[in-house]
Parts: sequence; structure tokens; C-alpha cells
Amino acid sequence: MLHGRIAEQARITRLLAGESGALVVRGEAGAGKSALLDFAAEIAGDRIVLRACGVPDETHLPYSGLHMLLATTRPHWRHLPAPQRDVLGHLGEQPDGPPAPVPGDRASGEPARPPSPHLPVWDLLRHLAGRRPVLCLIDDAHWLDRESSAVLSFCVRRLAAARVVILSAAEGELPALQGGDEMDLPGVDRQAALDIVAECGPGIVPQVRERIVGDACGNPLALRELAAGAGPAQAEGRLSPLGLYTGWRARSRRADQLYGERLRSLPERTRVLLLLAAADPAASLPELLTAAGSIPASRPALPAAGSVPVCWPELPVAGSVPASRPLAAGGATLADLEPAETAQLVEVRPAGLIPRHLLVLVAAYQSAPVFARAAAHRALAEASPERRAWHLAAAALAPDEEIARELEAIATASALERAAELTAAPEPRARRYAAAALAASDAGQLRRAADLAVRATELSAEPATLASAARVLATVESEVGSPARAARMLLDSAAGIGEDDPATAIAMIADAVRLSGYSGDKGLAAQIAAAVRPAPEGSPVLSQPAPEASRVLSPQVEPGGPPDPRQAAPEGAPFPRGGRGQGARSRGRLRWPGRCPRWRRSWPVARSAASPPSASWSSTHRPWPPGKPSPPSRWAWWPPTPTRRCA
Repeated sequence: MLHGRIAEQARITRLLAGESGALVVRGEAGAGKSALLDFAAEIAGDRIVLRACGVPDETHLPYSGLHMLLATTRPHWRHLPAPQRDVLGHLGEQPDGPPAPVPGDRASGEPARPPSPHLPVWDLLRHLAGRRPVLCLIDDAHWLDRESSAVLSFCVRRLAAARVVILSAAEGELPALQGGDEMDLPGVDRQAALDIVAECGPGIVPQVRERIVGDACGNPLALRELAAGAGPAQAEGRLSPLGLYTGWRARSRRADQLYGERLRSLPERTRVLLLLAAADPAASLPELLTAAGSIPASRPALPAAGSVPVCWPELPVAGSVPASRPLAAGGATLADLEPAETAQLVEVRPAGLIPRHLLVLVAAYQSAPVFARAAAHRALAEASPERRAWHLAAAALAPDEEIARELEAIATASALERAAELTAAPEPRARRYAAAALAASDAGQLRRAADLAVRATELSAEPATLASAARVLATVESEVGSPARAARMLLDSAAGIGEDDPATAIAMIADAVRLSGYSGDKGLAAQIAAAVRPAPEGSPVLSQPAPEASRVLSPQVEPGGPPDPRQAAPEGAPFPRGGRGQGARSRGRLRWPGRCPRWRRSWPVARSAASPPSASWSSTHRPWPPGKPSPPSRWAWWPPTPTRRCA
């Protein structure tokens, strides 16, 4: 499915609606040129469709493009004169003997020349158009051999005499067919880019989708490659300031097909500079040159076999790195970037290297061996202080507490998770996992937060760490599961840390109270009431003795029952009478279950379950709910409202 190409599709539709015409679609690699040619083939109807594709390995073969284009038309050659059939039969071939040459001018001594296929090809297209309209689709026309391009341009200039449409696609400013109109393909808009990412990676969280859209700059191929290359952790929100592809486990075959051979043909210093730019796309040109000068001239030592943590599986252990000669990047200058500019791979600017296509950086990073990538990250860590911790973490193949502390200071979910992976001791690792889970929960990444919290509980036995992880798991459960189950999770965890950390226990019970209001579970309210007990003497949490359960669930209600609304109102203030009293016109109306808020329906249930037996509650009076705007000062209580309507 094409996204964001409505105007281009409409233009191709108008082209096919006419008798004849020629159009060259231009755009960068992955812009969707081939998809538009496929669209034209789908709407061609009863037209005769002829297809060809330029191949870099065949650019030196004369007429190889025409041989591919006319391969399916051989049964119609019998309608052509014999000399023309012979010419068409030798297109793209290297026979033992060449076809009969065309005699030259004997008077001037001009040598004989081989027969030209211009007229035979044009006569064949006219013959086919006499039966049905013809559509010629030529993909990657910039890779066609020069002879085929000349013949097709000859036909384009004569299309007015036949029902033939020639639609070709070419990249950038490279030469293509001459004589037809051109249509440039810009990047797709933001909404179309989001649709492409959602189609290729349906499980990617919104934060990562936005990052992919920003990095791809509207290129459909880059959008698809970034979405398809994102692993489970990255899809759930694990991001870093470095390139998205630095955390991929699998290589991008499409990137290697497009730019791998061109990168391998560059000098080594140029490749090292491109590797540095790929390792940190935000690095400026001075930072890249400084980092290139600090790369050691020998291969860095790798950790011993088996010392690589399981949490970083995309990096191979020692012994699996292929042998390679040392990097030679010392003394790199701007002159070393000239081959990359000549190959139209990057643009050199003071702000850094701007790639012609994002897949250039992907291919440059993934084609480098692991020791070269690690050396590049260590060099960039010294040249880019703002991203020092991230580069050191990318180069680390074993636990490192110093790097973990630097990442912990960043305090984002991704930094804390990577810090936990670089921590060797179980308890500090669990504590950092729990902190990462809380940060992910605050960012709305619930699946990732639950996974991190489970890792923390599996590693730790400390009550504080377990309580922090339990609060995250309860938050996730309340959002995607059952509020009652989440409240019970909080109660169970609060019971385990009540003696060691009463402040956290009270906060967890308060969260359970809030969740119980959404559940309407009477048994849960009773369980919460039983969990509340007075704090020990001298506790810093409460300056006064702990309130009763009824005070925890209904802070404004005394254990003896609610006060009389008539006594609470100031002298002379009218008392609201449920629907027609003065000042209670809107608050005293009956509320049906469908319009009654959930917390209001469940409030009497939780309050009655938490009340002591001696309390005399009135089913028609409820305290003002916490978090709601304060009521008028002359009314301490809500007007009477029949609770049976909200049951």
C-alpha cells in the first residue's frame, strides 16, 4: 500500500488516460519510485505492459536494457522485415559472429558500422500499439546502458504517432531518458510516515515511532528499515541519543545492497570517518576529526571469552571477531572525506556529515567489525562530553560500575536499564532495574515498565526494592487489568515492608484506597480497613496517633458517623433539600447509573465496609471526595442523593 503519494498517483493516472506520453519519476533511493511503477502496472487495464530494470553489473553490455524490455515480444517479431528481426535477435547478446554490417561510404573511406536498432524497436512498438495500447515501465533507468537509453530516448521523441506510454524511474540527478516530463518525489508527510511505521512495526510505542519518523526524514525505505530493525526492547521504548541502528541485532540487507560495495571501495581513513559519523550522527565535524585522531593504531584488547554479559547479545564474544588489520585513522583531515563526497554518499558541513540517505550510515556502522565499533565509541566518548556515558556504554562488553554510575545520573529509563545491565552485583542491579521501571511507568511505557519490574523482583530480596517494583506492577495492572487486583498487590507488598518502611507502606495503602474506589469490591474495602493499624510510638511518619480505618478511607468522617448537615451549616444558611432547596438545584438531582461517576458509585461501599460497628452511617450523605474542587463554605456535605440510583 502506498502512503502519502496521492498527488503522484493522480498524475500517473492522468498519464495513462491519454493516448501517449513519457514521464521520468525522480527521487532518492527508497522514495517509492518502484512502488509507483507497480501502481501503474496495476491500473494499466488491457494495455500491453513491458518492463525492464537497470542493473549496475550490465551497464557495460550494449543494449542489455532493450533485451530485457522486449523479451516478451518475440512472438510479434515475425511481422517485421527480416533485417529488423535479425537486429532485434542480437540485442544484449555476444554471438560468435556479429550481424551483417551496414555498408559505409566507399568514396569517403568510411568503415562499415553495425546496424542500428533504433528503427526496429520503434517499428515493433508501433506494431504492438496497433493492437492494444503499450505501457513501458523502466525501473532504475540511471543504470541502463548508454545504448539502450539512446534508443528509448529516440522513441520518446516520436510518441505522438503511436499509443505508447513510457514511464521510467531514476535516482537523483543521474542521466535518464531524454525528451519526457519529470516528476520529483519528495519525502512523505508526517502522518504518512507514522502510517508506514505502524504498518511495519505494529508493536512500536509512540515515542519510538516519533524518533523513527524524525530520523528517516520522510524516506519510505528508511522508515520501513528502522521499523523492521527495531528489536523488542527498542520497540518498547529503549532509546539513546545515538543512532537507532547501533542497537540492532541483525544487519540490514537492503542497506548493504545499496551502499555496501560503494563503502568498501573507499580508502580506509574515509571509512573510519564514516564509521564515526554513523556511531554518533549528532557529532560535529571538529568532534569527528578529533575522535579520528585519538583512535589507537592497533586493535583494542577484547575481554576474555565468556565475560560478555547476556544483556548485550548483539556483540560477539572474543574469538569470534574476524581477523582484520589495525585501523589507520590517525591524522585524518578534511581531504580524507573527498572520496565520500565524490561518491555522493555524504555532504560535509561544519555541523557534521549529512548522509545522502540514512542507510549510508546504517551500512557504514554494520559493515565495521565489532572491535572497530568499540574503538569508535571510545574515541567519541573523549571528543563528545555530552554523550560520553552513552558511548562508553556502547563500547562496554563487560560490567563496569563507573559507567553504570554515569548512566544512573542521567536518570532516564533507557539509561537506568543500561546501567543495570552494566552492574555486576545483584542487589544494585535490581535497584537500578526498579528505578528504570518507575521511569518507564512515568513515561507511559507500561509493557516495558512491567518487564523491568519483574527483573528487579527476580534479583532482589530488599523490601524497598520489592516495594518499588510492586508499585510499578500495580500501576500497570490498574491501567490494563483489574483495579481490585492492583489494590491487593499493593496491600500484600505494604504488609511486607510495614515494619521497615512505614512511610512507603502508608503511601501504598493510600494507593490501594484510591484503586478500591474504582473496583466497587466490598471485600477489598474490608481488607484495606484491616490492613490499617496505628503507627509505632515516635514514628517520624505521623506526628499524632494513626487514624482509624474509617479515617483512612473517608478522611472527613469521624468514627462516630457523619455530622448533621443542619449543624454544619452556618446560622441562617438555607439547608439544601435534595432537589428543590435553595442553591441545590443542580446538586440535588437524581443521577442514573449511566451518568454517575464510578468513584461516586463505589464510595458508599468502601465507606460502609471500613466503618466501625458503632458508627451510624447515613446512606444519603457522603463526604466531599478527595481531589475534587472544594464545595461552598456553608455546606460541609453533599446534598441528599438516593444511592440506589448509583448502585
